[in-house]
Amino acid sequence: MSRFSYNQRGGTGTHGIRYADPQRFRQKRSKAPIVIILILLTAAGILWSTVFFWGKYGDYVRHWFSRRENPPATQTQAAASTQGNAGSKSKAPDTTPISNPATERPNVNQTAETQKLTTRQKALNDQYEKAYVEFSRKEYTTARTTLRNLFDTATPKDPVYDKAAKLLGRTSLEIYHSGDDPETFEMYKVVSGDNLSSIAKRTQTTVEAIQRANSMATNNTRLKIGQELKIPRSTWSIFIRRDYNKLLLFSGDKLFKIYNIYPGSSISDTFGGKFKIVNKEPAPVWTVNGQKYSYGSQENICGARWMALNPVEGSGPSTAIHGTNQSGIPDTTSGTPGYFRMTNDDVTELYELVPKGTPVEIAIPML
Repeated sequence: MSRFSYNQRGGTGTHGIRYADPQRFRQKRSKAPIVIILILLTAAGILWSTVFFWGKYGDYVRHWFSRRENPPATQTQAAASTQGNAGSKSKAPDTTPISNPATERPNVNQTAETQKLTTRQKALNDQYEKAYVEFSRKEYTTARTTLRNLFDTATPKDPVYDKAAKLLGRTSLEIYHSGDDPETFEMYKVVSGDNLSSIAKRTQTTVEAIQRANSMATNNTRLKIGQELKIPRSTWSIFIRRDYNKLLLFSGDKLFKIYNIYPGSSISDTFGGKFKIVNKEPAPVWTVNGQKYSYGSQENICGARWMALNPVEGSGPSTAIHGTNQSGIPDTTSGTPGYFRMTNDDVTELYELVPKGTPVEIAIPML
């Protein structure tokens, strides 16, 4: 036996130290964890029951206590209060309990009109979500159809309108720039005497659109006889909604993209009608009182592109669509007073798509 060993059944050790029976000690100690676990489980059950009860019935409990503290006035009390205060100039304090929006339950007795509006908004949101999923899967043609159906009923007042317009623009451009959409492209074989300008004029498109569709550099205008080109064959038209400052671009009768516009301050409320693009200028020069300001100077407020519009009926005032000399979104206090401004990115994109002669309709706002 070791010097420090102890008797198997307890007793006194080598140095006179008394030891407990180890077997009896293990039996007593083994019960402690079980008791602790039972206590923890009981406490957890009580806590869960409290949270569940308060989460489900807490509103009713608070409402019951608030009614006990602030009981509603009876008709007799209300009449007495009215008679008592008839000759007094001071107003009795309002004791009506303040409702808490965080805990107040929605009114289930909604009007039919409100329910109809909610259902309509939900349907529009569902269409947008469906189109977004289709776009994420690169199902661009399907997404475009879904978004066009959405805009058959959506108006600029709808919360989903702006983000759906942005998604429609991205979807339409993905299809357009791919050059694989039969709705917007056709093939053309170059013949003797052709150049990009003559082809663009004959097919009612732009040189820039042909170059982009065929992955040609902007400074590359060389063509070979027999060369096949993808030619945009869209019949473009523009519709400007002045009531919401939106420019709607159509390919044929199909909505292609929606842009934001910023009308000049001197455009009258009755200005509108039918116009067409008669001139296009990249990097335009701005002339004021005989002084010319080149593109890029701070005094040149035309921005990156200029498209002049003339009326097609009568001899009314002309106008223009152009960019801005400001970075980002133009403000409303500067710029050309009688024209329609766009961001430089948007006006450059539009300039590339639409050729001279494109019809433009400006809707007169509802007064």
